[in-house]
Amino acid sequence: MRKLIIGLWVLLFCGSLGGTAAAGEDNLAFYERATNAIPSEQKQRMREIITGVMGDDPTFLSDAAHREFWSIFRAVSDLDGTSDEDFESYMRFIRRAMTGLTTVGMKLFWEDALWARASGRFFKSSMREKVEGQYLKQGLISESRVKQNDALIEKISRKEPIATGSGEIIFDEDTIKLALDQVEEAGKRVEWLFSRPVAQ
Repeated sequence: MRKLIIGLWVLLFCGSLGGTAAAGEDNLAFYERATNAIPSEQKQRMREIITGVMGDDPTFLSDAAHREFWSIFRAVSDLDGTSDEDFESYMRFIRRAMTGLTTVGMKLFWEDALWARASGRFFKSSMREKVEGQYLKQGLISESRVKQNDALIEKISRKEPIATGSGEIIFDEDTIKLALDQVEEAGKRVEWLFSRPVAQ
């Protein structure tokens, strides 16, 4: 059951990982320069580590993976003129861009799914609509992904099975509550990943 939920989780949100452009950032020019300083293979590795940590993959929950993740950002901290404040700001930006869909967006999705399941009707909270609107403006999620998520809520409300990477599942209230618990646990793992490792 847990693997099925994680499979749907990756399908819903982790597939969107990768964009780092965000509108309305005061420091956008620096963020773009910093992101461009990271080699493409390292960006791919960063995505793998983030997805693994959020998905509770033991391979990525080690001190070695934690140190590797932070070593990817040496290219940013080594940029000419980069202050500690710039670097910390960039890391907050990366965290929002790469994990916000899961730690914020998914929580709202499952809360709406719980209401839809209990009522037997589609439901979309004003908060989820607002957050999705922000992510659309920032290029972190597509209009088609928003529509697909709404279609999933509709299926949950009608008690229809949903295909995941590991099989099909019908989400009852207990399963949705479990998913919400897992989102909370993922948030804790993300907190760990984005906490600077202690120097050895």
